[in-house]
Amino acid sequence: MPLPKFTFLIATIDEFLIKSGGILFHDHISTRDICMRIMIKLSLLMFFFSLNTFAAPYVAKVIYLRGKSTCLSPGEKKARKIKSSDKFVEDDSILTYDKSILKIRFFDKSVTTLGSRSKLVIKKSNPDKGSILGLLKGKIRSSMKTDKKKRLFIKTRSAAIGVRGTDFQTIYNHKIFATSLITFNGQVAMAKIRQKRGTHQQRKKISSSNPNSNVDTITIKLAATNEFDEFSEFDKLLDQEKAVKVNPGRFSTTVASLERATVPVKISPTQYKLLKENKNLKESKKSEEIIKEKIETEQIIEEPPETVLADEPPPEGFFNEKTQEFAPRAGGYLDPETGIYVPPEKTAKFDKLNKVYIPSEKMGGITSKTGNYAAPEGLELNAKNGFIVDKKLPTTEKSELLAMQTNLNKHIKTSIETDTTKKETVDVVVAKIKTPMRGKRYRIGSVHASVGLIPLTEKLNYKNKQNAQEFEFDSETSPDILINVNWRISKTWGTGVEIQGGSIEYNDYRDKYNEYNSPHQQENDRSKFFLYGLYFHTPSLYLKAGPGTMKRSYAKIDQYTVTATGTDLLVSSAYFEDMESPFFQIKFGAVFYDKQSLNITGELGSAVIFGKKQLHLEVGTGLELNANINALWRFSRKWSLSGLLHIAHEQRKATSVWYSGPDNSGYATRTEYETKRNNLGIGLTINCDI
Repeated sequence: MPLPKFTFLIATIDEFLIKSGGILFHDHISTRDICMRIMIKLSLLMFFFSLNTFAAPYVAKVIYLRGKSTCLSPGEKKARKIKSSDKFVEDDSILTYDKSILKIRFFDKSVTTLGSRSKLVIKKSNPDKGSILGLLKGKIRSSMKTDKKKRLFIKTRSAAIGVRGTDFQTIYNHKIFATSLITFNGQVAMAKIRQKRGTHQQRKKISSSNPNSNVDTITIKLAATNEFDEFSEFDKLLDQEKAVKVNPGRFSTTVASLERATVPVKISPTQYKLLKENKNLKESKKSEEIIKEKIETEQIIEEPPETVLADEPPPEGFFNEKTQEFAPRAGGYLDPETGIYVPPEKTAKFDKLNKVYIPSEKMGGITSKTGNYAAPEGLELNAKNGFIVDKKLPTTEKSELLAMQTNLNKHIKTSIETDTTKKETVDVVVAKIKTPMRGKRYRIGSVHASVGLIPLTEKLNYKNKQNAQEFEFDSETSPDILINVNWRISKTWGTGVEIQGGSIEYNDYRDKYNEYNSPHQQENDRSKFFLYGLYFHTPSLYLKAGPGTMKRSYAKIDQYTVTATGTDLLVSSAYFEDMESPFFQIKFGAVFYDKQSLNITGELGSAVIFGKKQLHLEVGTGLELNANINALWRFSRKWSLSGLLHIAHEQRKATSVWYSGPDNSGYATRTEYETKRNNLGIGLTINCDI
């Protein structure tokens, strides 16, 4: 909100407080009243200013768009159609449709192009450190200028990829959880890490119920930002021994049956050249010519030489069962749509110049302009099942193709696993660190609800401003019901409501100057309703602010003189009356301890309580300070128990009004008191993440 609007808002509040001074401050304005008015204005200013200050910054913008693409932003329920002038923030989820291309430039100078039918989440983007992207399906091409301080990381469900300056293409096949990588310039690091089942780890769920999604529910490891630097942990992950370094012209993929990514090998030189030129990830047209590897006759030999480069695997490939290192036969075709690698057959001839095998026509070919893979005529390469026969063909033509299909699927079995019983669940992780079992409460769209009881004791102190006489009232311990519901609507914002209610009964009161009194016991109501907007600075820090209403009991004190045994005695009598007052409250919270299933949170709050008048009681504007310590024990992803310590202190003016005549007629006697109210309670709540 611009500054002039703030000025107008504060001026309006000030005018309202002055005009309503008779109600709020009893027709006269003291120094304390002026301070209270300033506090009200500052509280409201802080609340409205936070709406503008904490808006999520843009991290990327569209530089090229063709076809239809949509974006689902944090907190939104419906995806919007992307326009050529659009910008993006962290946690934006981007989806491209058929025959669509979207190119994005990040403010760290990296550029990412999404091919058709792809989905990308912008996890993090820092102009000084780089970006972390989550590829949920499809293909992207990324480029970044060399910079020792900046990195670009790609996360999928089966691989982690990182660079400091290069040009590469990533393909994620969400049907078989396979990630494939081909490098065009520079060097790219790639690692595969498995997640052990049964461990308590923080996850972020991305569901097919999302309007911007048409993939099955998957899980991606999400690091706790308050515990470690995610960029540094990616560096450690990709520096491990099992990570592979993929140089230009080389390809690597994750295989379900192996513990590490495959050893990088060269793909078809002709396809590599065409893919490198296809920077916008254009799809092949039906009319596009299908070609095979173009090799001069003098380059072809029957068998490869016995010696190869020291940093290259043997072109025929290998498998080391002990280290789980595997390299497919070099020179094959990569399908950019499925990420499946089709290696040359065993009888393929060898190209001595490029040191790769030459696939025959039986293995398919590549398109002449885009470099995309074309399956043998009559067959299709399916993302889940491998080669399948075209269903449109007549039965008479299928018998020979079925035999070819079987042979080809055996040939590519290292790249695809068709037996679903052998599939393993793998996750991209930032590090092998056990993260707290936080359930869903930090997930956008989640609802965190709790209900419980807290027995409270209350002490009420009255001080007569005329004669300095003091009165104290102690309550019986009585339980209040607590209900708290908050809803996370975006990465940084949420909303919620807190409700507290019960009854209270005061014991016989005493005054500090006279032991004679006239007790009146009665039961009164006590309640508090707080509707707040919730701002998350980090998962460990938050701010609540908003209006509410509270009902509290206040004493109407009457003092009169009686004569007993020839002596005049001053006797006091008190009756309690419920008073409901509006308030505006701000709370700051912080997580002090968060390990595994235990979470300890502290909260400090301040509320401005507005004054109100009744027939025999007038209560001025006051201030309440409160503090809570909450120890939460999570025994499942959904359910948890909390122990709560609550302390509150309230201070405001109360005026007792008595009339000389019957039916509240005659002149009024007004006695003004300074009141202090202290609450203490220890309670228990049960919590549910929905």
